[in-house]
Amino acid sequence: ADWINGKGAGQVFLFYGSPGTGKTLTVECISQFTRQPLISLTGADLDLGRGTENRLRHWFNLAILWDAHLLIDEADVFVEHRTPRDLERNAMVSVFLRTVEYFSGMLFLTTNRLGHIDTAIKSRIQVSIHFPDFDIHTRKELWKKYFTKLRDEKSKAAPTGAVENSFFKHDVMKEEINGRDIRNGKNPRSLSIGRG
Repeated sequence: ADWINGKGAGQVFLFYGSPGTGKTLTVECISQFTRQPLISLTGADLDLGRGTENRLRHWFNLAILWDAHLLIDEADVFVEHRTPRDLERNAMVSVFLRTVEYFSGMLFLTTNRLGHIDTAIKSRIQVSIHFPDFDIHTRKELWKKYFTKLRDEKSKAAPTGAVENSFFKHDVMKEEINGRDIRNGKNPRSLSIGRG
């Protein structure tokens, strides 16, 4: 147990899985559901170099001030296990650990690489959730929601009922694409099925 006032009072969540499986979207939904602001950062936002500790503290303090959830998306650089050869990154992980240790809010971390997480970081994570790759049934449900959204927006790209039925019977449903690809319509071949 931590006996120092303010130490270890925060909650740290780790969401891990392949890209496009809903990790970031889940954090956004949690913030929306709890009606709390969300501060969403990546390593690029923190300009990983000199002054990283000050930038980390700035964002962590802002999250406390605003009663906001804090998301560090693709947090690999901060959570990967330390090695004797990479002193600069080791220092960054240590700085991150120190900052997390005194953070009293809700911190969400996302990563695609669970097997490489530093043991000291693991010990500070209260909840770790795996986001599995989508199976064919999940992809079908996402496509249905996407098509419904297109129809609701009265988009010209919205498929007709016949095209949609043809789409779900086609081999394109077996393509292993993720939720981000579906949302971004990155599969134009699939949308043209049944149109000619």
